[in-house]
Order: sequence, then C-alpha cells, then structure tokens
Amino acid sequence: MSDAEKRSDDMMVENYRPISVVGAIVLIICLICCLLAIINPNMTFLPLLGAFGATAWLMRLHFARMKSGRMFTSVALFLTIGIFAGTNTYKNLRHDYLSRTAEKYAQQWLDMVIEGKVYEPYQLMQSIINREPEGTDLRSVLGDYQGGGTSPIKLYAKVEPEVTIRKLGSEGADYSSSGASVYYRKPHRREEFDVIYTMDRLVPEAGEKGGDRVFAIRMHRQHCLPPWNVQWHVATITNIEPEITRQSGGAMRGIIE
Repeated sequence: MSDAEKRSDDMMVENYRPISVVGAIVLIICLICCLLAIINPNMTFLPLLGAFGATAWLMRLHFARMKSGRMFTSVALFLTIGIFAGTNTYKNLRHDYLSRTAEKYAQQWLDMVIEGKVYEPYQLMQSIINREPEGTDLRSVLGDYQGGGTSPIKLYAKVEPEVTIRKLGSEGADYSSSGASVYYRKPHRREEFDVIYTMDRLVPEAGEKGGDRVFAIRMHRQHCLPPWNVQWHVATITNIEPEITRQSGGAMRGIIE
C-alpha cells in the first residue's frame, strides 16, 4: 500500500464519528414524550421536559467540544419543541370547543326547566340504562309528579333550583352563564365541566328580597360503547347561593355528540 493510500485511510478514520449512545437515548426518550403528549392532552408538558433535557445535553457537547451525538440531540430538540407547540394549540382549541359544547347542552336542559317541564329534565338526569326510550309516554310510565308520595318523579318535582325556575319561568328572572370550566378528568375516559348560572329574580314576591341565586350544572363527557359513542350528560345540579341540599339527582342519559 502506498503512502498516499495510508494517509487517505488515516483521514477516514479520523473523520469517522461513532454513533452516540447517549444521543440516541435522548432522541428515543423525546420520541416517547411526544407520543404520550399526542395520546393524552394532559401530558402536553412532557415534550417541554424533553426539550430541556436535549438542550442540556447539547450544551454539554458544546463545552466538551464533542461532535458525536449532536445530530440526534438536535433532532430531538426540534421535534419536542414542535410537538409541544402543536399539542398545546390543539389542547387549547379542544378546551374551548368542549367548554362551548358543555354550555350549549346545559342551556338546553335549563330551557326545559324554564318552560315548566318536569318529565323531560328528569329523564335527562337518569343513567343510560334507566332512561325511557324516545317517544315513551313518560306520564304513564313515571306517574303523576304532583301530590304527595315518595316516588322518584315526585321527589324530583320538589327539588331546587328547578322548583323556583319553573315558577318564575323566563318572565320572572334573567339567567346568565359565566361559561363552562373544566373541573377535572376522571377515569373511564370521562371529563367534567361546571357551568355556573346566575338567576336574577326580577319581581320579588311579598316578603322576599329577591336578588341573585347561583347554581351549577355539572356536565359529563364520556366515551361509551356503541351505539352511544361519545355522550354528554348532566351529572349533578348544585345550589351554590343559597346552599340548598338536593334530595334527588343522579346521572343523566345525555346528548349524543
């Protein structure tokens, strides 16, 4: 072998940089963080942690004047930054959409009560297996809600704030919502939203001060088995001001999305 060939082989050896194990590990960890963030909106912070880790390793490589591993780490850094920005944008858009949807369905339930209906709102507060099929004569199945007795429909007809809302209707009070807020996520792919309403009584009755009443409608969004799929339902109604204990309630059949 000539001297020129030897020098060429020596240069190739000098220019060869082995694959950095640490750089590959950083890239794999960042990929896992990005995947988890895409799957679960509550984990959108993971790519940011991966970006911090990749940045720290790049700085170490820079100060140590090491070239091996820079490519993997740079790819990991740009990937995590992009995924972090994308997943957070999606999370915010999704939050806004679901909040508006929760408020819309809560308003539909409230409108039924304002119209003086009893059976329909009650139906919408039953579980999916207990709700009567659409088109059923609810009065004949559930019975009369007026008068004494302890049947479920009679107990529901006496709870607040529905009693006052039905009494006042749309003419006796103004109803305003402060919007829906995500309360928390629960197991079984369920999310909860609280829609807070303020009821301003326009014409106080004799001996009453009138004023505002505040209550919350808690909406559930849950993934169910076919044919229901994603379903919204009212879970509970809470009297915030004044505090009044409800003697009836429960999950609601819901509205299919």
